[in-house]
Amino acid sequence: MIGEKILPCPPGILYLPSHPHEYISWTTTRTGAKEIRLSIDHKVIQVIEGSFCSCAAFADEGCLVTGSSDWMVRIWRVVRRGGGGGGVGVVGNMPVKIEPVHVMRIHTDEVVSVAACRAWSVIVSGSRDGSAAVWDLNRAVYVRSIWHSKKGGEMSAVSLIDINESTGYIATCSRLKLCLHTINARPIAVLDLTKLANHNALYPTITSLAFHEREYSYLGVLATGGSDGSITLRTWSADGTPQGEKACWEFVTLRSMKVRAPVGRGISPPPAVTALKFLGESLCHGEETGKSFVWSLPD
Repeated sequence: MIGEKILPCPPGILYLPSHPHEYISWTTTRTGAKEIRLSIDHKVIQVIEGSFCSCAAFADEGCLVTGSSDWMVRIWRVVRRGGGGGGVGVVGNMPVKIEPVHVMRIHTDEVVSVAACRAWSVIVSGSRDGSAAVWDLNRAVYVRSIWHSKKGGEMSAVSLIDINESTGYIATCSRLKLCLHTINARPIAVLDLTKLANHNALYPTITSLAFHEREYSYLGVLATGGSDGSITLRTWSADGTPQGEKACWEFVTLRSMKVRAPVGRGISPPPAVTALKFLGESLCHGEETGKSFVWSLPD
């Protein structure tokens, strides 16, 4: 998102914040080139070899975080000519470049997802080893792990992460479960995805997620998109706890929606929802078809 404008990114591409004509790109296949390319107006100005990038996220305009197929999490600094835009240093003839700052390791398999939040100084990385690691962004040190499964593998890979900038809550998702934790990685609620009616062993049940951030709201909302074209709004509550027992938080469905199937000959299933982003009281979703749409949400 640049300002209030949504810029859809294909796999392996991420725009630099506040600079829609600049983007980084990497190969999304395991056998592809292990490099990061920085481009301006579709012209490559920098190539960083040996970065093994598999996912990326910006903490702010001057800080990039990447996950790698070599199990590492890397922090990069965005340096602009004259030191403006979040970095300091000599750029030379290039108007912008990225420089490595820290390399962090705790995972025992490929890192497939990463999220960063400057407000809470936190990075969360998800791996095929079944864990999501919480890192201190300012100190670049490991804090603790959130485990979906210690068996590892495709089913337990933590492929989706989001951090709520208002509360610091962390949402992580694998094919097995959807988890909600505090900033200190204390569990709040867990949803077993294998028990849902739309669970499919061949495809991930949830393919995207995003928090609705509204400071004055008493109700937390987490939106999830599915491979079957569904969008579900959930909150978390302990109202179902029997009286006299310890509070047990659980996810509660507020609303379910379905995207439209492609118009054409034959019967086509709805496309998977691959991206979600709240814009105030509206929800933008991106599809595997490359199209994006905006929903107007009720109060």
